Amino acid sequence: MKSRPSKRRKPLNPAAILLVKQFLFGLALFTVIGLVLTSVWYLSRLNTFTIATVEVSGGKTIDSAIITKTIESVLEGTYLGLIPRRFAYSYPEANALLALENIDRIKDVSVTLVDNKTLKIAYDEYVPEALWCDAEYEDADCLFLDETGYAFGSAPNLAGGSFVRYYYLGLNPKKETRPFTEDDYKATRFFLNSLAETGWYIDKVEIDAVRDVFYTLASGGEIKATLTRDTNKTFSYLETIRQSKEFSHLKPGNFQYIDLRFGTKVFVNEEELIEPSFKGTSSEAISTTTVE
Repeated sequence: MKSRPSKRRKPLNPAAILLVKQFLFGLALFTVIGLVLTSVWYLSRLNTFTIATVEVSGGKTIDSAIITKTIESVLEGTYLGLIPRRFAYSYPEANALLALENIDRIKDVSVTLVDNKTLKIAYDEYVPEALWCDAEYEDADCLFLDETGYAFGSAPNLAGGSFVRYYYLGLNPKKETRPFTEDDYKATRFFLNSLAETGWYIDKVEIDAVRDVFYTLASGGEIKATLTRDTNKTFSYLETIRQSKEFSHLKPGNFQYIDLRFGTKVFVNEEELIEPSFKGTSSEAISTTTVE
């Protein structure tokens, strides 16, 4: 009995084989990607890795609730709809710092992640010490200066003499700048604070490009000085003049100016009445004296 000849299998089309392989590879790839994305979605939402608390410390006048609200707004939402911004290992630290630094009066901000669930915010704040105003426009808004002379923020329209007003001739106030050097600012503060201890109060300070400084007294009169000379010596010259017999009568309101810009040679400009019947009419009397 003869066996039947076996049927020869038709070989598969190489193109079909390649197509099947590509399909299986794509299916495997998408499966792996899906598993990874699912794992990331799940793990990034575990309480263990989720920032749930914002702790705030520092400052005196900035409300901590403002800090907390700012951080909470930064942590809202997700990255690409997948990873929450509260995920401890990818929270937007740079954005958080930038948002906090935009808060008025704040400085030296730090953001620290603790135990993957707590974000600690520590900060300090600028304390206003004086105002920097526009010399050309008296009604223009002023900027606050801190203890170093740094202009850190806009000031409300303040009446009265709660803050000494500074003017830099030829320079408009600009936030986050210094109108003069820190040393010059501290020199002026030393001068006006020392003068205040003697009962003479300054409410305006003008400085020009050559570092001449003009102190306007609250009750009238001006003291001219220069920041190119030692302020301690300048103040000692003023005290010598005030304690001298010739000028012991000087007080705010009864002189036009005292000029201390020329070292030991001091000029005093007083107002003198010409005649009692012409009250209010005056002529300048400039006295020059030399101090030791």
